[in-house]
Amino acid sequence: MPERFVETAAGIGLFRRLFEAAPDAMVIVDEQAQIVFVNVETERLFGYAREDLLGQPIEFLMPEPFHSSHVGHRDGFLRDPSMRPMGTELEPRGLCADGTTFPVDVSMSPLRTDAGLLVVASVRNATTHKRIEGEMRRLAVEADRANAAKSEFLSRMSHELRTPLNAILGFGQLLELEDLPETQRESVEHILSGGRHLLSLINEVLDISQIESGQFLSPPPRPVALLAVVEEAVQIVTPLADARTVELLVEAPSGDPAYALTDQQHLLQVVLNLVSNAIKYNHARGSVAIAWERREDRVVLTVTDDGPGIEPDEVAAIFSPFERGAARLGAVEGTGLGLAVVNALVTAMSGTVGVDSRLGHGSTFWVELPAAETPVPVPVQ
Repeated sequence: MPERFVETAAGIGLFRRLFEAAPDAMVIVDEQAQIVFVNVETERLFGYAREDLLGQPIEFLMPEPFHSSHVGHRDGFLRDPSMRPMGTELEPRGLCADGTTFPVDVSMSPLRTDAGLLVVASVRNATTHKRIEGEMRRLAVEADRANAAKSEFLSRMSHELRTPLNAILGFGQLLELEDLPETQRESVEHILSGGRHLLSLINEVLDISQIESGQFLSPPPRPVALLAVVEEAVQIVTPLADARTVELLVEAPSGDPAYALTDQQHLLQVVLNLVSNAIKYNHARGSVAIAWERREDRVVLTVTDDGPGIEPDEVAAIFSPFERGAARLGAVEGTGLGLAVVNALVTAMSGTVGVDSRLGHGSTFWVELPAAETPVPVPVQ
């Protein structure tokens, strides 16, 4: 009898007590795939009495189409037995005594005994698990749709806002050329300063929306001289540095001029964002040092300030959108998108970006990009 077979193989009553206490349905089959043992949880889960199951093929507990297809699977398992989950690609179901079916998670383990090979199957009702899994997939789809809609909205709004803003800046620049009294000239400067700042914020929002929506395209990389990019960036941010009495230091490497295999315009945007941040989050009469060097097949550019530094618990999120690591310092202009744009651009250029900071001693932001060999000038024909 099957019961005697199990008792002989186990040798002790402990075997039965352990299986009966298992929280999952435990089904043991022999080399002919006939059920030789079930525990009380199997009776509860499937609704069969124990005596109705013993001696039945394991397929007895499966509905079609699993009933027919499982024969080949279980014969394959018996030829090459090993611990494994069952039917991860088939999403197996169990068949109850009343004809209802339900999804199951099944794992199988071989058990070699003196009486032959046994297979222990642990069966669990996966209804709740599948429902949660389906709900998570649905929520993920909804989140993707909402994120796409948000990015599309930001992109459209950014374009729409730039049109009237460019008109404001254009007329402001015309007024700047007029011979105006000092008070009116100061007012025009306020208009232009606020307009340029607003345009910068709009451009950042447009950049991040294009990146998030997958519309960002990176041109084919080519050799770009780091010195040329840094010099252009310094020229652009010098008025900001002068206004905040921050000294800009360019530490060009001696010897190798260092070329990066990247896109010049995007690299310029990265350097501008990093240097602008280093100026804004600095103190009066502080300094910002820009340096770079080649390290084997990579080029590393660093932007170092001697400002207040970044809180340790803020460093991990500093490159996330709308995170402003130094917001505690007061009213510093910005959306918190600058470093998120830097991270996205550097990633698109096959590089990495990071920061080393000590609270009270400043921060060093670094960008690592693929190095390029110094281009050979093409002779003019």
